[in-house]
Amino acid sequence: MTVATRVVADRGTVLDEIAAESAVRERAGQDPAEQVELLRSAGLTALTLDTEHGGGGADPVELLDFVIDLARADPITAHILRAHFWFVEQIRRLPDGPVRQRWSAEIAAGKIFGNASSERTGTAGSFELSSRLTPVGDGWVLTGEKFYSTGTAFSDYVAAQAILDDGTGRVARVIVPVDRRV
Repeated sequence: MTVATRVVADRGTVLDEIAAESAVRERAGQDPAEQVELLRSAGLTALTLDTEHGGGGADPVELLDFVIDLARADPITAHILRAHFWFVEQIRRLPDGPVRQRWSAEIAAGKIFGNASSERTGTAGSFELSSRLTPVGDGWVLTGEKFYSTGTAFSDYVAAQAILDDGTGRVARVIVPVDRRV
């Protein structure tokens, strides 16, 4: 069964299962890890990925309809996937090529993406970064602290922003596996 077929077949059932005991989980402070896993295994985290890349092919209106239904079932779970669905949309907008192929394959395989952009620097509303991405040998080292990282606890990858420490002052976005250690 393809992701698109699975998405159509399972959406209502998955949402009903997520809605069951949602308020109880929230009052008890339980993380919705099982609910996120259910969405992943049903292919709903690849809902808007192009069908030719293994996704459900949903358009932005269908995505918003789904997120509204998911938020009715469990607002915490819907919020957790906010950054993930944004990441999928960014990948969809890339021209076909190795970068799009790589991340599309990860999304189709059920990988979930969080974000780590916000820092406690500057004034409210500013976009000042203290995190740095420094070239070291054949690779890079990312250093810094983020203070708001929606969905990262449930993610396989996190998108982080940092200043390139190469003298240009440019901002870079890097995708890091959450299990990456120094």
